[in-house]
Amino acid sequence: MDLNSKEQFIENMRKLKRPADEIKSTEEKLEKGHPTLYRYRAINNKEHFDKYRASELRGNIFLQVNKELNDPMDMFFAIGDIEVFEKERLFNSLMKHALVTFGTAYLKNDGLTDDEIGKLMNSDTPYQELKKILQNTGSFDYTQGFEKSLVKVLEKWNSVFQDVKVACFTDTDTNTSMWVNYADNYNGICLEYDTVSLNHTNNQIEVFPYIAPVVYTDDLPSMYDLFGGISDFNLDEEVRHLMQQMVFFKTNDWSYEKEWRISSSITHETMGANLYPEEEVEIERLFSVSNKTFLNNELLPQDIGGELHKISMKYSKKRENDFLNRVNKGVTIFIGKPSKIYLGHKLAESEPNYLSDIIRIANEEPKTKIYVMQVVNGKYSPIAYEDFLVKKHTKKANELAKKMESLRVKRKFKKALNIYKKATKITPHRSYLLFSECFQCNYYLKRYDVAYEMICKVIAIEPNNPIYHNNLGACLRKLEQYSEAVDVYNRAISMFTLIPLFYINLTVCYVYLGEYDNALEVIKKAKLTRFYKSSFDEELRKHEDFNSTIKAFPEFKALLEKHLGLYDLGI
Repeated sequence: MDLNSKEQFIENMRKLKRPADEIKSTEEKLEKGHPTLYRYRAINNKEHFDKYRASELRGNIFLQVNKELNDPMDMFFAIGDIEVFEKERLFNSLMKHALVTFGTAYLKNDGLTDDEIGKLMNSDTPYQELKKILQNTGSFDYTQGFEKSLVKVLEKWNSVFQDVKVACFTDTDTNTSMWVNYADNYNGICLEYDTVSLNHTNNQIEVFPYIAPVVYTDDLPSMYDLFGGISDFNLDEEVRHLMQQMVFFKTNDWSYEKEWRISSSITHETMGANLYPEEEVEIERLFSVSNKTFLNNELLPQDIGGELHKISMKYSKKRENDFLNRVNKGVTIFIGKPSKIYLGHKLAESEPNYLSDIIRIANEEPKTKIYVMQVVNGKYSPIAYEDFLVKKHTKKANELAKKMESLRVKRKFKKALNIYKKATKITPHRSYLLFSECFQCNYYLKRYDVAYEMICKVIAIEPNNPIYHNNLGACLRKLEQYSEAVDVYNRAISMFTLIPLFYINLTVCYVYLGEYDNALEVIKKAKLTRFYKSSFDEELRKHEDFNSTIKAFPEFKALLEKHLGLYDLGI
């Protein structure tokens, strides 16, 4: 709100005779301002999103008339059927106002004496006093005409009041009551706006730039306060501004909302140039065709304008009908895309079919950052959507990895691999957590080439894990790439020297390469190593590949017995 608007806002509060402390508090809030404001929005389904929320994400906001607001007491002073008000009180209020504003000359012209005029001026019920004087003097009772004129004035003001429309905001994105009441119990969204963009004058609609905090009070301004604040009943602008001011008062029951409002006295609505989704598709298809056929002169540039006109005319009636249906409920104005979008945690977790649309629109220029509301350290706080995905996919991937492990232990390798396929679809960002299980299943199924690819992916993520390097060596050995396997096993040993399996696997590779001396040196070195929680001799005896290698290479067996004595090889 600019300086002039702030001053106008406070001046209107004075005209409505608001308490001094209320005026001071509001003045301080306006002076301090609020850099960001928020709107909580529910999304019922994909159709509801396409019809309403997609437009808001692209920068439009809908200003509602008073009858469309949630609170039935909101703007309760609306001027409607005259029969619902206390006529006498209303006429007395207006008579007092008229006597002060317009003076008494017109009464003297009507034949009233100074004493009679004095009684009117000092009376709390000047309207009844006037009727009594006219009856006593036998004068023409023109108050009936006054009543009829007043009804016409009230009808006019009622029309003016219906032009006052509001959009509601709040000053926080972490209000749990607002998430529950206005964002469908965390299944909706919260949009963040910079207040600079809200102080906006639309090029097509003149918007009175009122952006201010709602005043919560148990003493709401009444229609009589409104009449008392008007200096000239014929000044439509003054009437409009004061009526516009009235929408900034609510009862204390609603104070938890910490609401700010945009109020606009828009008297008409632009039909705008927003396209329907199906209209956009037709236009995109037209230009796609034109790009493909232009070089062949099948669709000349001047033809495009004609085709566009046909599409526009096709949807013009629908646009007109939508306009007529909405004009009595409010107006839509463009203020610019929200600066941030906050997803309720339930929406983010359930991933409804319109979530991809939210992300797509957010990525349209200018891009909007997306966050997810999560309980962090006991508080409802936002985290970046990317971080949420990492957290969510990690949890899901770990769950699937446990299922894979359970199936692998039961030697149900193919079923376990089906779990991996599922993971690549539902947790694409974290499916690598299943690579190790995927490697083992393929290895036991003797799909060594696939196992090799998987273990390479695992090592790319965790290059310093010696177990993974040992597994890589096992694949290379099965693929009969013994020299490469030797390098990998040596690397695993250099990372961690206290796992006997590494030495045994390295020995087997040297034997297959015919390097018996190197194989013998590895065993000697291993027998001198003090392993943690295991005996090298024990591991050697039960290692199936080592025992099968001894059988296949009797020369090495003889060499081993010669240098290590009568060692029981478990054969």
